Parts: sequence; structure tokens; C-alpha cells
Amino acid sequence: PRYTLSSSSAASDVYKRQDSKGQYGLVFCHGNIVSENGTKKLQSFCEYKDRDNDKAWTVLTSNKQIDLDSKMYQFDTTAEIGKNIYLNGSGKYKSLIGYECTFAVKYYDEEYNFLVQKCKPPSQ
Repeated sequence: PRYTLSSSSAASDVYKRQDSKGQYGLVFCHGNIVSENGTKKLQSFCEYKDRDNDKAWTVLTSNKQIDLDSKMYQFDTTAEIGKNIYLNGSGKYKSLIGYECTFAVKYYDEEYNFLVQKCKPPSQ
């Protein structure tokens, strides 16, 4: 997805996904993007639903420095780094509740991106 930034804007999208364990399904996300003091801030709540109808609910956040002097800064969605926290889950995703993941995503166009995330279990 490509986002246009104003001082604040809403973002909603649906993604197709496949993970490294062969699970595939859909991701539904809704959130906001705020641009302030040279930083683009993203917060998006997402629902993952896989082929087995198991679900996970997460919150994605990121802060990205942007060049406000460039007239093209609002189109800078080539890459993003941030956090993805598992809030709840059913089935196989129930064990991920509380996990905090660092993600990196590379956007190729309106439809395709490549995302990698590394997760840490919650502190005991």
C-alpha cells in the first residue's frame, strides 16, 4: 500500500500473505499516519486470518525520519522498520500473545511487498 501524508491521515488496507511455514491468508489493517517534526508515525491495528481460520491481532508501529524539504516526502514508502506486537490470537497464534517483533518491509508497488520480522517472547 502507498500512503499520502498530510498532518494526519487514515490508512486501511487488505493484504494477501504467506509465511515461512506455508501458512497463507489475509491481513486486514486499519490505522493512522501522522507527520510531525520531520517524522512519519504509523500506528495500525491488524487482523491476520489464515487458511485454517486461525487469527492473530497485532498493532504495528513505526517512526521514520523524512525530509520535509523534499516535495516527494509524502511518497517515500519504499521501506519501513518498526514494531509488531501480538495482542491476541486463536489456534496456533494463541502462543504468540505478548510477543514483540521488529519488522522490516520493502514495498515494490501497490500490491507487493516483502516483510521480515524477528520476534522475542514476552518477559516472564
